[in-house]
Amino acid sequence: MSRLLYFSAIAIVSFIVIMTTFIVQSKVALSSLSKDDIATPTIYVHVQYATATTTCTPSSITPTPTSTPNEQVPESGRFIFVDQQLQIMFIYENEKIVREIPVSTGKPDTNSMTPAWKGRIGDYWGRQPFSNTQLWADDIWYLFKGPKGSILIHSVPYILENGTKKYDNLEALGISPASRGCVRVSPKDAKWLHRWNPIMVPIEITPWTGEVN
Repeated sequence: MSRLLYFSAIAIVSFIVIMTTFIVQSKVALSSLSKDDIATPTIYVHVQYATATTTCTPSSITPTPTSTPNEQVPESGRFIFVDQQLQIMFIYENEKIVREIPVSTGKPDTNSMTPAWKGRIGDYWGRQPFSNTQLWADDIWYLFKGPKGSILIHSVPYILENGTKKYDNLEALGISPASRGCVRVSPKDAKWLHRWNPIMVPIEITPWTGEVN
């Protein structure tokens, strides 16, 4: 029994000596290393990135008039320019276009063409019938006296049948000339124009340069 205890004590002492020697050597080795020699553990993190979805935004493109107003657009104040080639009325405020109104001017024949003209918009006539027809227009502004009668700006005329308004060539607005000489606008744009109050505002109408029947 005493011999077993003797050998056990020797084994424990030997283990302590070996471990002490290993620890001392490890400290010496680590003290000789620079910071760059010590590896830093890499931590991998899974990141899920959201993919951006492209949203299509309707572009607002202002048409460029096919000709320049002969009367300079005033730096301040209001001005109206009717381009018969584009069939668009440009509304200016302080040199900036604030609204583009599709129009339909006079048919391209000698009896219905809208003459080129510069002047100021006249009185507001409101709702009126057209002579020798069953047509009415809800909003009318006087421009000038033409060869066959008054040249006007007015909402698209209509015939009233059983309480329903049947408009005359409403689809021609912004597309082609279809009137008998006047400048037609849609009922919606006529209401906007009425609120804007164009009376005495300078206006220029370009000549029609397309084919004439």
